[in-house]
Amino acid sequence: MNLGEMLNELSANILRDTNEPRLWSDEHLTDLLNQGVEAFCLALRAPESRSSYTLVAGQDTVQLNKSLLDILSVKAGELQLRRVRHLKDLFRSKAVLEYYVDTVSGKLHFNAAPTSDVVIEVYGIPAPQPMVYPSDEPDGVDPAWHRALLYFAAWHAFDESDIEGYSAGMSVTYYNKWRIELARARNAVYKLREGRAPIARSDARFN
Repeated sequence: MNLGEMLNELSANILRDTNEPRLWSDEHLTDLLNQGVEAFCLALRAPESRSSYTLVAGQDTVQLNKSLLDILSVKAGELQLRRVRHLKDLFRSKAVLEYYVDTVSGKLHFNAAPTSDVVIEVYGIPAPQPMVYPSDEPDGVDPAWHRALLYFAAWHAFDESDIEGYSAGMSVTYYNKWRIELARARNAVYKLREGRAPIARSDARFN
């Protein structure tokens, strides 16, 4: 489905919001659908992209050049680096290679600088292109799972509505539908990933 089709299905058949003035504008529903695309990609950890960067000798930061929803892994050669969630934790250990993601600046910070140039490979989930025009389709979401986006939008639309009782119940209903579709999509993706060789963990420092 494209954006126009999803908006029509959402307003007419799910929210049943066709009388003027409408409770939810197309602009607001589009925003919810785009949020659903991001949530779907994050939940499935897909699609996956790979980018290479050169960490110059003596340098301990890398500026990412593309927008990512999240980073899945970072490798230096055949070694997978360990991620820390807080910058203050980055320099507690020099025994293994670690990195921290600064989501504000888009930089990777490392706990050690190499003595010679090192190629860093970053595997991540690219930020999807938001849907704007009626002909736009969800970026990174297989058509088989487009209904999951409708359920996500309906869950949040009902959740923010002030129609007491009815809206609360419908919000829970569509939240459950979203979770079911998400579980089905995860199972399908995991089956495709079976047989992928594990990546070696890092147990050394830059040298």
